[in-house]
Amino acid sequence: MLVLKSCALILLTTCLISFIWAGLALFTRPNGMPNAVRILVVFWIPLIVLQVSTIVLTQETNLILGLMGLTIYISSLVLFWWAVKTTKDKPLSVCYSDDLPNHIITTGPYQFIRNPF
Repeated sequence: MLVLKSCALILLTTCLISFIWAGLALFTRPNGMPNAVRILVVFWIPLIVLQVSTIVLTQETNLILGLMGLTIYISSLVLFWWAVKTTKDKPLSVCYSDDLPNHIITTGPYQFIRNPF
């Protein structure tokens, strides 16, 4: 079970680094962070602490549930980096911006769901 916990912590850290990078590199405005994002960060930090403590402090782990959790981490990373690769050449009209988008992305993960930005 130590291997399962180690993998979970490594994948959680990778997710956090990826999402923090996106927040700083992809979803920033010239005039700084909007208040809505600050509120989300305030709620995000306790959830991270809860998730890490759950992984570390759990004595017995159901193997099937652990593998399901790892699958969710891996799937979220694959989807995230697929979206980053798709929007790299044609950046989104970034959320929180006042400009109107001049294109709709229909490739990558956005071929299955409409771009929310």
